[in-house]
Amino acid sequence: MRMKKVLSIALAGALVCTGTASVWAANASKQELKLREAKLFTDAVKTTEDGKLTKGEAVAMVLGALGYKEDVNTKEDYVKLNPFTDASDDYKGYLGLACDLGFVQKADKFYEKEAITERKLLEMVLKVLNYGTAYTDTDNLAVKQGLVDESDYIDDTVTRAEAATIILNSLNAELGDGTKTKFGEYLVKSGILSEDKLAELGVKAALKDKEDIHILYFNDFHGNITEEVTGKKRNMGMAKMVGYVNEFKATHPNTIVLSGGDNYQGTADSNLTFGKPVTAMMKGMNTMASAVGNHEFDWGYEKIKGWAKDGNFKYLASNIYDRKTNKPVSWANPYMIVKKAGIKIGIIGLAHPDTPSLAKAEYVENFEFRDPVVAANEWVKFLKDGKAKEGKPDVIIALTHIDSDQNFDTKEITGNATRLANEVKGLDLVLSAHSHRSVSGKVNNVPVLQAYCYGRAVGHVTLDVDKKVTSKKVKVKVKTKADKKKAVKKSKYKIVKKTTYKVKDIATELYDANTIKDKIIKVQRLMISITGFRQK
Repeated sequence: MRMKKVLSIALAGALVCTGTASVWAANASKQELKLREAKLFTDAVKTTEDGKLTKGEAVAMVLGALGYKEDVNTKEDYVKLNPFTDASDDYKGYLGLACDLGFVQKADKFYEKEAITERKLLEMVLKVLNYGTAYTDTDNLAVKQGLVDESDYIDDTVTRAEAATIILNSLNAELGDGTKTKFGEYLVKSGILSEDKLAELGVKAALKDKEDIHILYFNDFHGNITEEVTGKKRNMGMAKMVGYVNEFKATHPNTIVLSGGDNYQGTADSNLTFGKPVTAMMKGMNTMASAVGNHEFDWGYEKIKGWAKDGNFKYLASNIYDRKTNKPVSWANPYMIVKKAGIKIGIIGLAHPDTPSLAKAEYVENFEFRDPVVAANEWVKFLKDGKAKEGKPDVIIALTHIDSDQNFDTKEITGNATRLANEVKGLDLVLSAHSHRSVSGKVNNVPVLQAYCYGRAVGHVTLDVDKKVTSKKVKVKVKTKADKKKAVKKSKYKIVKKTTYKVKDIATELYDANTIKDKIIKVQRLMISITGFRQK
């Protein structure tokens, strides 16, 4: 009898010690167990395995997948961020943090006890993965990223077990910032998961795109070196800009970085050193070339040559002429040609023709800013005729500081940059700037791209390269010795392989810095030692 009592006490103690674990182990699916072992699941989910998941539980579950623990729900900073009047103490901190992270939209009420549909859960997960079209393209993105099967009906309510499957699948999904980084890899880089645990969860490393050519493009940075961490949080800042570019390059080795100009002037941090921190940024992400913006002249044109030298990039301007020599200015090149993935890319620089009225007169009085359409036609012909010492390019790009705009509803693109697409034959892409707009589309079947301003967006161009290897049997003559006195010529054949490259398509897109910057891992920390400036 005494022995039974001792055993009963021991068993009771064991249950107390393992209490919560015993409860969830009884209700957990295999997928949930994997998440729990990886510490990516939260005990805030109370419903049974086959029970309907509530909206409040879904939020807590997504935060658990991001590595947040239950204590965030009671932290005053997050509770204060909660915008919902009907939020209970069980979820106020969760909801405040979810709104701050951007995967829950602010409203008057949230209805946390209401059952959530699979679609709404997928929208949350896709927002966490940084997909700007999470709400409008849910079905396609969820299937493409392997969160659900194509045959799944996602407008029903979702169970705890089904939700765990979606969260587990998300670890193999790519982030929506173009880097090809998988969500699981992001958690490893963030210190939330170990590489061994990631392997146990079946997450495979992202594949590198070694075939296509990519252009990362920004414009009108205007010295915004400091990340915007309050308010609308739009500016990425120089450290995360460099970090993003380097993360992108890790999985896209054939990447070119270009700027549309107006890089330096605009903030006290940059102005006080005449752009020294921005030069470090340009060098840190290996910027290849920049257009000449009107604000490049704000401290005199003499600065332009020094920026290019110190930043290890080239300024391009084919329509700025020296009035004394009647030739293109010596401190900028009319064009450059770069070869990537077997493709020669010609890049023609173009400044805004109105620069004389936009800059201080004494700084531009010795220069003539010619019609960019006339200059573009002249240099396109020059390149197409093969007159460049680097050879004839396969693709020609206009790198400009010329304005454009795009209607939000109709997607129609307007502005002076459209003249290049309409009036210059032979241009394959127009990179626009100056008007501080987000533009991505086509004019006259020519892609036109502008990446907003201040580091609030990054433009991405993909040149889809078609690689073909052909074989041909070629007859060759060889000498063989029939005997010691004479040689006999015989015909033999060998297989000669030839590799050709062709750009099949050029596509443009924009990545909003407000959504991508918080997933950037490789923050450039050398900026402090290079520039003496510390990010605020």
